[in-house]
Amino acid sequence: MINSDVADIHVSGHASQEDIKMMISLIKPKFFMPVHGENKHLLGNAALAENLGWNKEKIIVARNGNVIELSSGRVQITKRTVPASAVFVDGLGIGDIGASVLKDRKLLSESGLIIVSATIDSASGFVVSGPEVISRGFVFEKVSGDLIEELRKLAADEFEEIEREGEDDHEEIRARIRGALKKYINDHTGRSPMIITILMEA
Repeated sequence: MINSDVADIHVSGHASQEDIKMMISLIKPKFFMPVHGENKHLLGNAALAENLGWNKEKIIVARNGNVIELSSGRVQITKRTVPASAVFVDGLGIGDIGASVLKDRKLLSESGLIIVSATIDSASGFVVSGPEVISRGFVFEKVSGDLIEELRKLAADEFEEIEREGEDDHEEIRARIRGALKKYINDHTGRSPMIITILMEA
């Protein structure tokens, strides 16, 4: 016999269909509600109980967050729910990161980061310093300095166009710089790094 004591394998702790049938037959519970496994497992267990002659009304297949009510010999899933979302653990904290944070981390690990920074005169709206372009995890700057310089020139041209138009909404400016660089990078490298535009006022 091969098990976890003699080999580095995963041994299921789940009961087989016959074991579940035996448990139901021996215990003869008033209601049957599978509570562990994926949805297909819950439905599979419910089907086992039904095949043993159970009334569907006494079989409950609930989802995370459902509130189950038992009263007067009846059981039902109510319309109420409780918070029961996934909890992410990153090694330092529990539950303080979410799907969007993980998505950003995945993007950074795969495509890197581009930072564009510039200082804008608060009165005129003109760029008085920069733009500067820094990459992290995207390309090795000493080898691909030409690409970084092209991105800097592209950002400078976009800033000039923004100045001519008189655009002063910083969020719109950031979005336009990101858009211009994103298209250029994708066209020339096929990559999609995260692009952050930092605007400082002087």
